[in-house]
Amino acid sequence: MRKKFFLLLILIAVMAVFTGCGETMPTVSGSKDIFDEARLFSDDDRKEIFEAMDRLSQFGNVGVYTTYSSGGSTASKASKFYDRYYGSESGVLFVIDMDERVIYIESDGYIGSFITRGKARTITDNVYKYASHEDYKTCSVEALSQVLDIMEGRRIPERMGLISSIIIALMLGTLANFLLLRRINKKKEVSALEWETSNHGRVTFSGAHVEKKSRLIMAGGTGGSSRGRFHHRSGGGFRDGGFGGGHHSHGGGHRF
Repeated sequence: MRKKFFLLLILIAVMAVFTGCGETMPTVSGSKDIFDEARLFSDDDRKEIFEAMDRLSQFGNVGVYTTYSSGGSTASKASKFYDRYYGSESGVLFVIDMDERVIYIESDGYIGSFITRGKARTITDNVYKYASHEDYKTCSVEALSQVLDIMEGRRIPERMGLISSIIIALMLGTLANFLLLRRINKKKEVSALEWETSNHGRVTFSGAHVEKKSRLIMAGGTGGSSRGRFHHRSGGGFRDGGFGGGHHSHGGGHRF
């Protein structure tokens, strides 16, 4: 009996150690805030945005911040604003910067462990079209909804990842076809050369003797390959000094 009790204590201790290794989920719901300095939202818009924040706030603070402020990058503005209102607490801040024409997501703490820089970029990639059409309410609601999807373990669309995969597949397919054709052509050239050499470059047609000049066409050297670049304006390029700026490291955005 004592042995079983001792083993149970060891098991509880091990579970406690492993549980404490990662980010712990907040035990109290975070705040829900709209900082509409750019005055982009109507009263009805704010109501819908607050509703989108409800379930997400169980994981930490949730904020939407709009600004016309100039000076500094969007990433810098987002980081400073987050520090000012949420410090190092778990939370997510969706920013619409009308001066830079950038939407941006800043996160930290428990939420930040899920909404990484890559996820922030993906979300803003998915919703920037609404901001481009001046539908800032839908842009905000959709962004928060996709943050919630990630927090609750659901997948979100990753269009750029799909496009990149298609491009890579096409490039590999083209390369494979090129190598195959080159190999076939090389075999044909070598076979023709061997045949002509074995006949000493002479061909006879109906008793007529014809002298045939032969030449070996060598395949060209490995020429310089050209790689198409898919330029995408998003994410970390907006953060001052690379990805610095305080303790936050989960920001990502997209121009609109």
